[in-house]
Amino acid sequence: PIVWPGEPNHPVRGVTWDQAVAYCGWLNKRLPNEAEWEAAGRGPGPEPQLHPWGDDPTDGGNALQLPNQNTYEVGSQSFNVSPLQVYDMVGNVWEWVGEPYATDTPGIKILRGGRFSNAVDLAYRLPVAPDDTNTVQYAGFRCAANEVR
Repeated sequence: PIVWPGEPNHPVRGVTWDQAVAYCGWLNKRLPNEAEWEAAGRGPGPEPQLHPWGDDPTDGGNALQLPNQNTYEVGSQSFNVSPLQVYDMVGNVWEWVGEPYATDTPGIKILRGGRFSNAVDLAYRLPVAPDDTNTVQYAGFRCAANEVR
């Protein structure tokens, strides 16, 4: 990665799309497709919520307290959890997804979520060149599996 956190239990960031794919493959997993990522963060149903914590953009001010200068320890923000119990999908690092809903430009990959100081709703998506170091420095990922033991 371009940026390795110096603090334990913080997400690695600065990961290119190729690095994320390679790491997931090493674990016999893959990047979640865009629909899976969004469903994990927003929850089920025909009108899922906009944020992991609900439709209030600040969760009564909690989201305004997220660190805005750097990442934070994974799972340490108890309000920042989705209906499917997935933590930190907004406010820590942007996350690469595998298969996108659609792309307009060949070679463009999609980041979802929102990084520190830029916590946006889960419907937001950021198309980016996978080697754009200005954006990639804030990128991380999570792995998905077709089967769970």
